[in-house]
Amino acid sequence: MFEALSPTIHHWLPPMHLGWRLSTWWPSDSIEAMQRSLLQLLAVSHQERLELVPLLQNFADEHRGRYRRRLHQLARLVDAGTPLVEAMEQTPDVLRDEDVLAIRFASQTGTLGPTYDSLVSRSPDVLEHDRSIQRQHWTYAAATLVVLSLILTFLWVFIIPTLRHIQDEFALESHPLFQIFTDVVDWITRFAPLLILGIAVIAFLVWARSSRQFLRRFFAARWIRSVAQKRSSQLLQLLATSVEAGRPVPTSISTLARYHFDPNVRQKLLFARNEMEQGHDVWLSLVEAGLLTPQEATAIVQAPSNPSRAWAMRELADWRLHQASSRQLNFSRWLQPLLTLLFAAVVLLVAGAMMGFLSQMVHSLAQP
Repeated sequence: MFEALSPTIHHWLPPMHLGWRLSTWWPSDSIEAMQRSLLQLLAVSHQERLELVPLLQNFADEHRGRYRRRLHQLARLVDAGTPLVEAMEQTPDVLRDEDVLAIRFASQTGTLGPTYDSLVSRSPDVLEHDRSIQRQHWTYAAATLVVLSLILTFLWVFIIPTLRHIQDEFALESHPLFQIFTDVVDWITRFAPLLILGIAVIAFLVWARSSRQFLRRFFAARWIRSVAQKRSSQLLQLLATSVEAGRPVPTSISTLARYHFDPNVRQKLLFARNEMEQGHDVWLSLVEAGLLTPQEATAIVQAPSNPSRAWAMRELADWRLHQASSRQLNFSRWLQPLLTLLFAAVVLLVAGAMMGFLSQMVHSLAQP
């Protein structure tokens, strides 16, 4: 009987193409780890002269969720004849903006091999550690906020009305902490729709790719000093690769000014390029544009050869990157105790309000 029904069942069911996968059924890797893996794949494809489309398609099948769709989109664009750099620019977040810029710059200056080696050899340990700490802090903050919100909602819906009824029934005086707590909760209740709308808008802006990209490109370097330092560090690294390969610096500056993703940096590069075209010194033009300090320009100029100059630029870039990473790490270290103190203040206010009401009630009822 079952043998007779088997062909019918197989006819009803859609065809299934099962295969072994190294990845789990759920997204488990961070976006940074997946982007580094893609960089390694691109570097191997370039070095070994391998066909890129099958590699991208198979690599996409090893991932889950949104990043798999991005990789399939990238593979389709490359398969349709779109140059790799343009395909990555049309597939946002498949790689970091900095990495796409580096590959674009390398393809324009003929330094693609050294650039891939530099991007792949970049040590992710410190940055990944900092991001892991920040994720832990924000996860702790979100979980604590949800728990506090549930507790406060329960108090406000079930406990506070009863306490107010007791207060009115016995004509009790309101304790200062209890009055402050009820005033704060009343204010939150009054503006609850606006607060919920604001939280929803912020969550959407953080979640939406287009808004994150807009904030990252247009405002991050202006508002966050460490981001500006990291982008200037990348500029020095790219120029160092170009100088080491014997490419003229004005041409490299012109290429970066044409393709850089940050409008603020692009404007500075355009200013430096215009100064160079008017006959000004290359490194002094970068100083006037605010991309180098006078001390850094002096150290670069004093290098006796292009390899020495490239080494000096990489050392300066690493120093800037170290400064930015240290600043972010210090911020992460201060974030945890600040969040703990903030939530402790809320708990202290609630506990003080409840204990204050009970002590006020006992004191009032104990009087003859």
